[in-house]
Amino acid sequence: MFDLRSISKSFGSLKALDQLDLQLKPKIITGLIGPNGSGKTTLINIMTGIYAPDSGSIYFHQQNLTGESAECFAQKSIARTFQNIRLFKRMTVMENIMASLVTKEKNKRNNWFSYPFTRNKFNLNKAHEVLEIMNLKDQRNLFAEELPLPLRRKLEIARALVAEPEVILLDEPAGGMTPSETFEMAELINLHVAPGRTIVLIEHKMDLISKICNHLVVLNHGEKIVEGETHEVLSHKKVLEAYIGI
Repeated sequence: MFDLRSISKSFGSLKALDQLDLQLKPKIITGLIGPNGSGKTTLINIMTGIYAPDSGSIYFHQQNLTGESAECFAQKSIARTFQNIRLFKRMTVMENIMASLVTKEKNKRNNWFSYPFTRNKFNLNKAHEVLEIMNLKDQRNLFAEELPLPLRRKLEIARALVAEPEVILLDEPAGGMTPSETFEMAELINLHVAPGRTIVLIEHKMDLISKICNHLVVLNHGEKIVEGETHEVLSHKKVLEAYIGI
């Protein structure tokens, strides 16, 4: 369903991705790991239209999206979160979630800010459902900037989830979290984010990767070095050398 063919991307003299091929398996959690600078986030940026590849092709359900805008990717039911959290800091938790529906409802965009969010009952109900799922109901009237880091990360996922995407790409969703917070995030992803969806997860925490990922892809120097079932990949010699460093 998501097919990347011979993707290359450079920034000046730095080659971030080099002739990378990747075919996502539908409705499973694929982990994307590798050392810092291996090209993981660059790949996610290409898969969401933030960057265009220098060469290669991107297909989604056999439709060529190469060179299309980030808005086009979002309208194809592809959502993401960011390693460096991107929220509307001076909007409430509820407003942040409601605002994420603007891209999905492209044809209604001109009407969105002409009346209060509370009049859009259907989307308001969806927002409340996601707040409940992500354990953010009690914080719905707080400004995003008032939330501690774990709740800001939950809010980012909630913003992706409310648009009911087919694919969600999670860039270090447990970054900066304690072990107990990481465990809770893993449970939320398993129970409420992953079912029925295709997930790509970038993460450095191997406990989280091993707990929830069905499939694993390892990058190093912009190239895919190993791919396969999670338990097999984590014990592969190339992974131990390039990623874990033994």
